Amino acid sequence: MTMTTRSGAGWRTVLATTLMVAVGLFSTSTYAGPTLDRIKARGTIKVGVGTIPGFFSPDSNGRWQGFFADYGRALAITVFGDPEKVEFTNSSPQQRLPVLQSGEFDILLSGVTGDDHARLAVRLPFRPARFL
Repeated sequence: MTMTTRSGAGWRTVLATTLMVAVGLFSTSTYAGPTLDRIKARGTIKVGVGTIPGFFSPDSNGRWQGFFADYGRALAITVFGDPEKVEFTNSSPQQRLPVLQSGEFDILLSGVTGDDHARLAVRLPFRPARFL
């Protein structure tokens, strides 16, 4: 089967379109914002956590273990290529959102429930993730 065009310019159109798409895909840059800039400059991600075994709790050597601890290490791998470039800090449920807002944590991986009252009280514009 052969492709025929009236002017023979069909292949030029396909080539030009392909080049435009390639240039568009590879020439765009992204900017994540000042928070990621601060994390990169510091060299670690500061993660706020609670203490629920299986999700986040320190072992006998003080190393944080559990689902959300692994998630924090995965973030460190994504940003730095090193799972150890993460600092976990435990905080009480009453402190978590204000401490996050003050910048002591870069990310909070615990204790944010569906209770909108606490979230709205500190004016954080997000909805918590729900795991079913």
